[in-house]
Amino acid sequence: MWGMVLSAAVTAAVLSGCAADDGSGEGPGAAATTESVDLEERRAERAEARARQAAADCQRGLQKLTGELRDVDSRLSVGLTQDDYNSALGDVRVAYDTAPFKRLDRPCLLKVGVPLESAFQKYLNANEDWADCINNYGCNVDQDVLPGMRKDWAEATRLIRRSQQGLVAIRTPPS
Repeated sequence: MWGMVLSAAVTAAVLSGCAADDGSGEGPGAAATTESVDLEERRAERAEARARQAAADCQRGLQKLTGELRDVDSRLSVGLTQDDYNSALGDVRVAYDTAPFKRLDRPCLLKVGVPLESAFQKYLNANEDWADCINNYGCNVDQDVLPGMRKDWAEATRLIRRSQQGLVAIRTPPS
């Protein structure tokens, strides 16, 4: 008799665990599915938070350099003397020298730092060409070096924009 009772209890327990999923989301697999969705959402939220923090750290570390480069870019649109340009590049140099490159993570360095450094180099190249021409009696700035300087300046502008796109890319977590 106890064998029949025990068998009936086991059968009832097995059958209750095998209830059919009626599509309502409340069948036996619903809890596991909900838990996995919740887990994925939490992982995505953590990844987004890490990405936002990485972008904030990167922006904070390179903010002064970015600002000084943008300042030069903006001033070029209204015109500068060579002395004023050289002085503005001195401000960029100070920001560059104090930027915490060693403390920045690799994505920040590659996507933001390298384009900013390259933009600075373009501005320095133009400054060198301009100064060399001024010091050379036979050189005409407008004809001999200004076209090349404009190319360097345009490239610097593009690189500054690319650094900002890199910051956006860092802020966006991988999918």
